[in-house]
Amino acid sequence: MEVDKGIASNEEIAADMREKFLKSMSSLSGQPCIINLVEKTTVTAEFQGTNSDLSELYVRNLKTPSGTFHEHALLRMDDIVDIEI
Repeated sequence: MEVDKGIASNEEIAADMREKFLKSMSSLSGQPCIINLVEKTTVTAEFQGTNSDLSELYVRNLKTPSGTFHEHALLRMDDIVDIEI
């Protein structure tokens, strides 16, 4: 049985998509962002990355409305409505 070399397998497509996603995430590292939280709070920070299952967001220089400043912070994605980069 011959396999058509012109058609990529599902595994190859998934690997290519994963690589593009990781490159995109890497290119965002260090970018300033505005994060809107579930409790209608907006915070600002410098995007650093996420964990492997995208359930946590890593940031630097987190600033909250109360003036709290955190050099490094970990935010749960369940608490985030959206992120503007």
